[in-house]
Amino acid sequence: MDFDLLVYAGIGVLLVLIFLMVYFKDSEANQKFIKFERMVEELMQQNHQLRRDMLAQEKEMKAKNASFEEYFRKRVQEEINTNVMPLLNSLREIEGIMQSFQEEQQDRLSSLEERTKTINRFAAPSATSNEKQVISMFKEGKKEHEIAKELRLGLGEVQFILKMNYLK
Repeated sequence: MDFDLLVYAGIGVLLVLIFLMVYFKDSEANQKFIKFERMVEELMQQNHQLRRDMLAQEKEMKAKNASFEEYFRKRVQEEINTNVMPLLNSLREIEGIMQSFQEEQQDRLSSLEERTKTINRFAAPSATSNEKQVISMFKEGKKEHEIAKELRLGLGEVQFILKMNYLK
């Protein structure tokens, strides 16, 4: 029995040692989990802080962009007013001048057409006298280029008059 008691006592001690070992390992694992939980919590807090900072920076950037956009819009408008508007006004003035010049030229052209019509009315008899002179000179035996030179007419005109009167 002594030996049995000793074996039971040894098994009991061994069980106590195994239990103590499991207990210490479990407490060590619990401490590691607690550290891990703290680290996760700190990371979540940092993540939350970073998100707030990013949102604040985003709002700041939007405000800066809006102010820059407004500044840029004002500068463009100023440049348009100082540089483009005078050019546009000058172009409008030039357009007005050109319009008045065109109207003046139209009036001159109308006037010239009227004068030409009156001149043509009076020029018709001289053409018949030219025809008579050309015909008489040709009948006298003068050549076409001599007639044109003497009457100061074009050679084609002299030839035309002669052909119209069946002399050539």
